[in-house]
Amino acid sequence: GGLWAATDGGLGFFDGQRWVVYSFEEGLDSASVTALALTSQYLLVGTSYSGVDGGGLLRFDGQTWEPAPDFPSAQSDEQPDLLSYNVQIILPVITAEAATVLWVGTANGLGYYDGQAWTRYTVEQGLPNNNVRALTVDDNGDLLVGTDGGAARFNGESFEAFEQTLDRPINGIAQDANGDYWFSGSGGVARYNPAAADWQVCSADSGDLPVYEISSAWRDPDSGT
Repeated sequence: GGLWAATDGGLGFFDGQRWVVYSFEEGLDSASVTALALTSQYLLVGTSYSGVDGGGLLRFDGQTWEPAPDFPSAQSDEQPDLLSYNVQIILPVITAEAATVLWVGTANGLGYYDGQAWTRYTVEQGLPNNNVRALTVDDNGDLLVGTDGGAARFNGESFEAFEQTLDRPINGIAQDANGDYWFSGSGGVARYNPAAADWQVCSADSGDLPVYEISSAWRDPDSGT
């Protein structure tokens, strides 16, 4: 019933009457909180600039903070084969077997946790760019990823890029009630109708939007738009 807020000065929690701020003293590895997600067991918190190998992803059970087990992260310049400890988005997904798996987007690849081990996905597996900013699961159960170099869909083994989005930073992805995808980012918002293979771009250049940079796109649960 409360509200969590990720900020660059710690993690805030509002219980309806007052704010509590969590930071280093409570167990966070950085005051720069950049991602939040909730599972049935934990609040998951992503941070940036921790400077700690294995840092960037923590979990909170209501009483205790602890690092996510075996999170394979480090400073990208020093260990480029690992995920970055700068976490930008967290997406828990409930499988058909009622298990919770995690997708974690970082500044150096996409991490997948099946409950026992981590797998790292990069441009070698088809991502347009290793800087992952957006994650969503569509109505078919497919994972879509937005990166600094475009968007892609996961086919179960690798990623297939949406060619029209390549070289464009993607900040958000949403699917509306008609099944159309909306990609927001630098330059505006692009709508893709998969049934007709039709693309439409709304931007500041075309006069459809008042600004150039669009940070996110969301589906209205009531209207579906």
